[in-house]
Amino acid sequence: MRCFIGIDLGSTTTKSVVIDENQNVLGRGITNSRSNYDTAAAIAKQEALVNARFHLFHGALAKSGALNGHLEDFIGQLERDFRLEQFLEQLSDLETVCRRNLQSAHFGDSTKAVGVALDETLRRLREEAPELFAPGAKRKSDFFRDIAGSRYLAIGEQVAKEAGIRYDMLLNVFDRSIIEVENRVYGDSISKNLLAALDRTFKAQPDSAQRGAAIRAPIQGVLDTPLEETYVVGTGYGRARLPFSKEHIRSEILCHGLGAHVMYPNTATVLDIGGQDTKAIQVDKAGIVESFQMNDRCAAGCGRYLGYIADEMNRGLHELGPLAM
Repeated sequence: MRCFIGIDLGSTTTKSVVIDENQNVLGRGITNSRSNYDTAAAIAKQEALVNARFHLFHGALAKSGALNGHLEDFIGQLERDFRLEQFLEQLSDLETVCRRNLQSAHFGDSTKAVGVALDETLRRLREEAPELFAPGAKRKSDFFRDIAGSRYLAIGEQVAKEAGIRYDMLLNVFDRSIIEVENRVYGDSISKNLLAALDRTFKAQPDSAQRGAAIRAPIQGVLDTPLEETYVVGTGYGRARLPFSKEHIRSEILCHGLGAHVMYPNTATVLDIGGQDTKAIQVDKAGIVESFQMNDRCAAGCGRYLGYIADEMNRGLHELGPLAM
C-alpha cells in the first residue's frame, strides 16, 4: 500500500501523519522531542505507522464480520495490550541500563543497598504495569519517560524510606538511565508485540478467543501488507535535522497555511502557538502565505530547553535549581 508521511519536528513534541493515495488519514503519531532530533522523528513516524496498522485492523475486521458487534471493544483492548507490551519491553531495557549505571555510581558503602532498593522499585513498577493500561485507566501522558518516571519517583520514594537510604540516590540512577532508553527506536519488535498483545486480548475477552482463527487471519493480512513510504515531507523547528533531502523539507509557516486551507478553504488567518514562539500567518484564497509575523522565542518559550540542558549535563531536572543556587 502506497502512503505519504508528514513529520513536524517541534521544540517540545514531534508529530507525524500517514495518508493514503486518496488523502485519507491512516495514522497519527506523537512523541516528546529530545536533544536527539533524529530519534524523535523516527519514533513519531513509527507511532504513526503503528496507528495506521490499527486503523487497517479495524477496517479488515469490520469487513470480515468476525467480531459480530464487538469490534470497538476488541480494538480498544488490543491497543491497550499492545501499549502494555511496549511498556514492559522498555521497562526491561530500563532495568538493564539502571543496573549498569549503578555500577559506575559513586555511592560508596551504600551501593549494595541502593541496588536492592532499585530492584524492589522496578519489581513493583513491573507488577503494577497492567493497571496503567487497564480499561478506564487515566494516564497524564502516553510517553514512556513520563509514565515510568512518575511511577518510579512515587514508588522509589516509598522504597527508599522503607530501606532507610537516601531517595536522591535512586533518583540519580533513573536520571542517568532514562535518556539512553528513551532515545532508542524499538521498531524491530512491533510485530512481536502485536502478536503478544493479541494473546493478551484473547485472555481478556474469552468470546473473542473462540473466534481466534477468524480474527487472526485479517490481522495477519494487515501485518503482511507493506506500507510503502512513497513520499515523506518534514517541517517544524528542527526540520534541518530530519534525515532526508532538502527538497522534502518545508517551513512550518508554509505547511500551516496550506494545511489550514485544505481543511477549511475559507481560512484567511492562521495562529500557530508553539513551544518556542507564536506565529500569525495570512494566506490568500489558494492557501499561499501572503505575510506572517512572529514574536521573539526568548520570551515565548515554555522552558523545554531546561530539560535539554539537564540531559546534556547528565543530570535530573530537579538538580538544576539547587545547582544554580
